[in-house]
Amino acid sequence: MLNPADDHVPAQLLHRYVPGLRFDTTLALEQPGTRAPRRLSGRDPWDEVDAVRGLLTAATAFLRIPPRRPPRWTTTDPADPLSVQALAARWLPELDCSWESEPPRLSPTSFRAMLLCLHHQDGVRWALVTGEEWLSGRQERPRALLVLDALLPSPWATGYNARLELQPRSARALGLRANPLKLPLAYRGIDGMALAVELKGTLRLEHRLTTAT
Repeated sequence: MLNPADDHVPAQLLHRYVPGLRFDTTLALEQPGTRAPRRLSGRDPWDEVDAVRGLLTAATAFLRIPPRRPPRWTTTDPADPLSVQALAARWLPELDCSWESEPPRLSPTSFRAMLLCLHHQDGVRWALVTGEEWLSGRQERPRALLVLDALLPSPWATGYNARLELQPRSARALGLRANPLKLPLAYRGIDGMALAVELKGTLRLEHRLTTAT
């Protein structure tokens, strides 16, 4: 419960990131047993399918899996969440690949990767969650998700290159011309991009629970 006295304290903007995330220069993640952090973004993708492959490759760093990239010959429809889920399940059989309709939450105690599927007026975008944005003392839920979008320029000295604003009807600020479908949420890139989107769901990747026999 919020303390009434907090109303007199200016709210502070807080960013909480995936454990081990580094962004001294390029975006990277610390890896146990190695000195050099593992980079999460590389060359620019040439299409949406290649962007999804790049995000899945970055997701393996979150799960402490040795680097590998989905095969190019695999047919995947990035506009179909079940197609992307099937690709992840075939390529990473040691993981649980589950589809959830609710916005994800970071867990400070477990390693998982979460990919957002965002519907906008021109199609679908995918983004890897790297953190959350909060206002101190004002919220029980984050006000935005911080993400890595492979279709945007790679971030430099920051932990994300786009934000999904989670406040109800945040897309209203974009105006009707930018949002003819009246989608509910604003999605903003740090390069100035602004889209109205709807969160179709989250593809969550995590290690399978093992039980002692």
